[in-house]
Amino acid sequence: MMRVVAPLVAVAMIVAGCSDGDAVSDLAPTPTVAGTTAPIGPSAVGTASFAFEPFTGVPGNAADELTRRIDDVSDREGLNIVRRVGAPATFRVKGYLTAIGNPTSTTLSYIYDVYDASGRRVHRIAGQEPSGGTSGDPWSGVTDETLVVVAERTVAALKAWLASGSV
Repeated sequence: MMRVVAPLVAVAMIVAGCSDGDAVSDLAPTPTVAGTTAPIGPSAVGTASFAFEPFTGVPGNAADELTRRIDDVSDREGLNIVRRVGAPATFRVKGYLTAIGNPTSTTLSYIYDVYDASGRRVHRIAGQEPSGGTSGDPWSGVTDETLVVVAERTVAALKAWLASGSV
């Protein structure tokens, strides 16, 4: 029972701590791609750009590896990622991650908040991935394969959100 409850409690704490008080339904109904006046929709998958802010809660080595994995998957899937700090982008993405482990398993929980050019949160992605066990630092139980899965799910969720037209 405790193995199931602990990751859920961690995610609830992350969600509560990451909330900026904006409800997605309170946001502007038709955000636009930077530099245009056209509403974002299915065609925005190739034109919208995303700048990932430094991840919160992730040790440097895991953050670097996750960033590389997101870059690789984005290149393969055609999602436009801005890789220069401070460069203009249609959306900014802030990621909050935590790892909770025990000797038999580790759970990596993640939340990404997507902000438009005006700084309003317009979308949230959340998930969990199981990984290997650890007897010390839970991040040592997060495998490269787990980071690949998180990167693939992150990019897929961003593309699906753009394609849905509910941006």
